[in-house]
Amino acid sequence: MTGVAITTMVKGLDHTFSDWCSHHLRAVDRIFLWLDDPGEAHSPHLPIDPRIQINIGSQHRQGSFMATS
Repeated sequence: MTGVAITTMVKGLDHTFSDWCSHHLRAVDRIFLWLDDPGEAHSPHLPIDPRIQINIGSQHRQGSFMATS
């Protein structure tokens, strides 16, 4: 099945995040969230929706970028 997804890193969740998710779920099939702060995994600002996948940690791994001079 082909679908459209958003992947994003988040930190400092507040009351606006639920609205952000609702807005974007009108246009995409799935949202992949990467929480920079593992403590936010139980935040009341994270919407409960089967189309939202919550992951702990960022996608960035040390050494995975190219430094420029």
